Amino acid sequence: MKKNAIAVLLSFLAASCATSAPVDRVPRISPLDVQEGVERRGALLVCAYRADKCPGTHLVGAISFEELEARLPALTPDQEIILFCGCPREQTAAERAVEIEARGFRNVGVVAGGLLAWILEGHEVVSTRKEHVR
Repeated sequence: MKKNAIAVLLSFLAASCATSAPVDRVPRISPLDVQEGVERRGALLVCAYRADKCPGTHLVGAISFEELEARLPALTPDQEIILFCGCPREQTAAERAVEIEARGFRNVGVVAGGLLAWILEGHEVVSTRKEHVR
């Protein structure tokens, strides 16, 4: 009985380790491939942060998450949507990608390595912070 319980427990643990979380299944796309997707295929590049949480730097050509949400009803399910965040492991972007996939979109990914990888590969960024006028 005790051996059976241990075997069942070990099987359960092995199965749970083998099953990846939804965020782990989101495709990671190199910054070069992202840029090509935006320029050649009309992919939407999207900041994964809400405006009030945005760190103030966007990839050139990116739209806000709020703008994406406003556009979603008019987009086809196969629209390529690529999200980015400041996390080198793409956590926030991957979480948002899972949300977008749950709405029926099939072609969703994240920038591999996030903002830092984008910059290190020589791609442009822009500041989204509003300067205080004195």
